[in-house]
Amino acid sequence: MKNVVVENFNYPVTPAQQLELFREVATILANVTYSPKNYVSVIREGFLLILKSWAQSDDIQLQSQAKRALANLDAAIK
Repeated sequence: MKNVVVENFNYPVTPAQQLELFREVATILANVTYSPKNYVSVIREGFLLILKSWAQSDDIQLQSQAKRALANLDAAIK
């Protein structure tokens, strides 16, 4: 997996636990961005750059959820 940096993530977890956490967050963001009322909040809170980074991950599960969230955001722009 490519190194994914998330600022202020200083909890004592193993790399496998961190990956699982990132997958869960990406899935939540993909579901949250399905609703247009959440687009601005997701972008304002800084998740756009995180999703972009996760979309380039070597982990297919993380990558697919991040890309799903980004696709939902992209649909809002069109």
